[in-house]
Amino acid sequence: MFKHFFKNSVEFNTLTENIRSGVTPTAVFGVTESAFLFNVIALVKEHRRAVVVLENESDVLKAKEVLEPFIETIHTLPRLELTFFDTYSHSHQIEYERLESIYALLEDEDALILTTADAMLHPMVSDKLYKTSPFSLEMGDEMELEELIRELVSFGFDRVDVVESKGQFCVRGGIVDVYLPRYSHPHRIEFFGDEIDSVRAFEIDTQISTGNVDKVVVRPCREGLLSTRERTSAVERVKKLASGCKVPEQKSRYELIVEQLESGTHFDEWFKLIPVMLKTPFSIFDYIDDTLLITWSFNRLSDRVKGKYEDWEDRFKSHLERGEVVGEQGNLLLPFSEWLNGCQISRLVTFTGLKTPVGHLKLQSIIDYHFREAAVYHQQLELAAKDIKVWIAKHYRIWIMVEGAEKAQGILRWLSDQGLEGVENKDDIQEDDQRVRIIDKGFTSGFSIDTFKQIVLTEYELYGGKQLKRRKPIKNARAIKAFSELEISDFVVHEAHGIGQYQGVFQLKVDGQKKDFLKITYKGDDVLYVPVEKMNTLQKYLGNEIKHVRMSKLGSNEWKQTKQKVKKAIEDMTDDLIALYAERDSRKGYAFAGDSEWQMQFEDSFPYQETNDQLKCIIEIKKDMEKPKPMDRLLCGDVGYGKTEVAMRAIFKAVNDSKQVAILVPTTILAQQHFNTMIHRFSKYPVKIGVLSRFRSKREQEEVIEGLRTGVYDVVVGTHRLLSKDVKYKDLGLLVIDEEQRFGVKHKEKIKLIRSTVDVLSLSATPIPRTLHMSLVGIRDMSLIEDPPEDRYPIQTYVLDYQEGALREAILREMDRGGQVYFVHNRVNDIDDVTSSLIRLVPEARIAYAHGQMNEHVLEKLMLDFMNHEFDVLVSTTIIETGLDISNVNTIIINRADHLGLSQLYQLRGRVGRSNRLAYAYLTYDKQKVLSEVAEKRLKAIKEFTDLGSGFKIAMRDLELRGAGNLLGSQQHGHLASIGYELYCKLLEEAVSKVKGEKVEESIDTSVEVPCEAYIPKFYITDSRFKIDLYKKISSIRHKEDKENIEDELFDLYGKIPTSVMNLILVGYIRSMAMLLGFEKVAQKERFVELVYSQNTKVNPQLISIVLDAYNDKELKFVGAEIPRFDIGLIKIKDDPTKVLNRTVQILETFIDALDEIKAQNAQS
Repeated sequence: MFKHFFKNSVEFNTLTENIRSGVTPTAVFGVTESAFLFNVIALVKEHRRAVVVLENESDVLKAKEVLEPFIETIHTLPRLELTFFDTYSHSHQIEYERLESIYALLEDEDALILTTADAMLHPMVSDKLYKTSPFSLEMGDEMELEELIRELVSFGFDRVDVVESKGQFCVRGGIVDVYLPRYSHPHRIEFFGDEIDSVRAFEIDTQISTGNVDKVVVRPCREGLLSTRERTSAVERVKKLASGCKVPEQKSRYELIVEQLESGTHFDEWFKLIPVMLKTPFSIFDYIDDTLLITWSFNRLSDRVKGKYEDWEDRFKSHLERGEVVGEQGNLLLPFSEWLNGCQISRLVTFTGLKTPVGHLKLQSIIDYHFREAAVYHQQLELAAKDIKVWIAKHYRIWIMVEGAEKAQGILRWLSDQGLEGVENKDDIQEDDQRVRIIDKGFTSGFSIDTFKQIVLTEYELYGGKQLKRRKPIKNARAIKAFSELEISDFVVHEAHGIGQYQGVFQLKVDGQKKDFLKITYKGDDVLYVPVEKMNTLQKYLGNEIKHVRMSKLGSNEWKQTKQKVKKAIEDMTDDLIALYAERDSRKGYAFAGDSEWQMQFEDSFPYQETNDQLKCIIEIKKDMEKPKPMDRLLCGDVGYGKTEVAMRAIFKAVNDSKQVAILVPTTILAQQHFNTMIHRFSKYPVKIGVLSRFRSKREQEEVIEGLRTGVYDVVVGTHRLLSKDVKYKDLGLLVIDEEQRFGVKHKEKIKLIRSTVDVLSLSATPIPRTLHMSLVGIRDMSLIEDPPEDRYPIQTYVLDYQEGALREAILREMDRGGQVYFVHNRVNDIDDVTSSLIRLVPEARIAYAHGQMNEHVLEKLMLDFMNHEFDVLVSTTIIETGLDISNVNTIIINRADHLGLSQLYQLRGRVGRSNRLAYAYLTYDKQKVLSEVAEKRLKAIKEFTDLGSGFKIAMRDLELRGAGNLLGSQQHGHLASIGYELYCKLLEEAVSKVKGEKVEESIDTSVEVPCEAYIPKFYITDSRFKIDLYKKISSIRHKEDKENIEDELFDLYGKIPTSVMNLILVGYIRSMAMLLGFEKVAQKERFVELVYSQNTKVNPQLISIVLDAYNDKELKFVGAEIPRFDIGLIKIKDDPTKVLNRTVQILETFIDALDEIKAQNAQS
């Protein structure tokens, strides 16, 4: 397309010739922003590689989204954070993004690098080591395992227990898992002695290999790599710094860096010390070499760089005065003059709109384009068709760019209806072909140019006001599948014995054979040893009331009574829900019409790409609305996952069918936020929206109430004021309730009355566990949004001790870009003191504080003022945890983060990063106070939490439990706490099946008594958490496929399976089949293995007949005693436990096959 587009352009051909001949810098004038990106694509295709410099990160993200379908490889080079504070941990994702760009430049890759002027100012290390240090690993290569480990450590990789993100590696025996830069999957390197036996890719979620690869290239995964000579020199320079340092903390920090430099370990301080460690630091210009450098509006960029450098000089001066830096660190930003010089000697092309002098550059060439923005038709498509005919008559080439093949076909049909010919763009279209060319890839907006007669139209011109949106693959988003990680001292629930405390895995001898058991302690020092293959009878206690768990006493009736009480309460609840469901099913409601043209236009004007879950929920809600019975659906999803847009579409559907909509919210602030969102979203449609809250005068409220009664108002947003007697509707069709659990009993009763006649959509920002959702299928209509929103910059998370200088810097950085800051301090008694100290620390900032004990009106006014940017910093308790959505707040500081739960930290951090700006979270702790063991663990989890590690999973688990409590109500939440979440769900599922008339099978707790060594040796799996995970999998075996999957997984992860582990798997598999067949005991006697039926099992004569036909008497015999059983003969194998287990498996598999055969016959008859 681009070749055809610019073929007759003298301007473009001159530009490419200038670049080839080195006639740069070249300035190109008369270009619209959209035409600039068009030129970028054409230049990258012509010259293979380019670096494009834009003004800020937001512009980079927008450009990336537009360019991705046209350029195969795009990387971003974000700026590094110039901070002078110690961090306990921080996220590394930005560093990995930078490395992708660096390697693309150094390895001569065909690629586009998008960056900002700020990112170009960082000093860098020499590019030589990045070029010479990478090495490959392939099958058959000889290398010592220890050598590989040393290389990975020197390259900056972190050694962990499980590889979950880039820059990590772990070692299990002769297997190394590593997540290398430049690869989309981690890899598993298996050694046989000193030879690489295999190289395999594997999935993060499952940790299972997906296939062999030929080879992988190991590259440094951190910036700041120094050669041996540079490292030696750096050691001397930093030692000198340490010896002359007067600040004890600073001195010990330098000494630690010396140790890291001497040991060859990568350290996070590298960037701040480059001017100290290297005589002459390098810059990005040393890396781009002969790469094409493209800028948009060089004057604006140079002003920004100059301002940035002047601001840096002021900041550095104050850091120097406080003793936080040394003089050499003043060179941490490339001086303005050097940046200009770098641009001057590069292959620079700068584009801009107006023809104005380009300051600071000695231009070698000037090119004048005359691009104009295309006319916008606002859906007046006849007018567009008329213009196209005129242009064709004047021999212009017309291009129409729309997103997706379906829309492209629609354009072709429209052109045909208008008497015009269109063709999908192909390279073989003749030059003089006058047909309109259709491209099935969207673009931001259109443009025209008269000099070489080209016109580009997009959806923006044809339909008006729509932004480009594309479905993106979700990155870094992993569904949380299970929360089974058991730690010592965790509370556990045993179905038969109640709540105890897990004390670890112990090896005991039973009949002279070693076996693994889980040790559980109960009230009064009682102890229970649970065989690991029966681990499915245990669940980790999950509940929000961990501090108040009541442990059970072995042998008492207390647990049985508690379980019975909860079971009764659950059955009562399910009976009520079923009755309610049936009653609602029988009521007549309003059946809304199918989607209209307006509905489709409204949905199409959403400026972002919907996630798959959003689309699924929209379909479910519309389906309910179109039924002739009242809808009552709950929509659950995490903060920022797009529930509001889903609700908007339901609201539009109702209004479009001439029905009124009421949106009920718990707070005035939320009412105002929803009102503002709706005014913006519905601006192009004749929809009258009102708001009822305390922020409206009495007269304004009366006007809205009267308008609702007469039908003037279509939509009203309000607090519980909407439930007042004086509020009457002309024709209410839909009630949307946000966070229903936050309303009081009295208000809930009034909501209940409305529910009986109109469609109701409830929204909840607290996610609920999928297991609970599945348990309630058929008695509660629920839609879940589990996909996170489209990928944006990650929130840069720092965990650090409380440092005033760091916090001042963080606040001023946010204010410098016009943003606002949350400062969370969760103690009301001294929040005013903390605010006063912040005012002294940052006198430039407007600061206020808020907490939940304030007068409601004062609090609401404060929040509204903050929303309207009346002040810069809001010091508050955790009241901001839910509800507030202010896109201008992109820095959050959480004081004493070690005192907050992980789920709270997760939700608080989610308050920022709601726009396309880079967001920051600073989690502080008090270094002076000795941290408790719990706080230490929490900080460790927060450290992992910065990069979506296990801390994130814990946070999600806590949140979902909170969601479960909200959904079930306070009474049921109490029952959930008394027996634990998993057992509660099991009882709930049974109760639901019962009321639905489905058969609930009573489970049999089968014991397997075959003398054999069945345990996991320490040499095979060392980490107890992985052992627990394996025990859980073994106890959950249901089918032969499950057993085989476990074997494959073990072989993949740990190598050859020892006999004792194989025996453990076989015991688990035997137990699973025996339970299914109704055997309560599998026990080895002298010459046979007994399969003893449970008293409750109804013996199937047909099954017995089929199985006995397959074996002779010596192999299998049926004994028809009071409790019938089968005896498996053990001729010649009774002394080999593994053979005994395999024979038992073979016989039981015959039973399973026979049972399947009987079921198939019954199904046919």
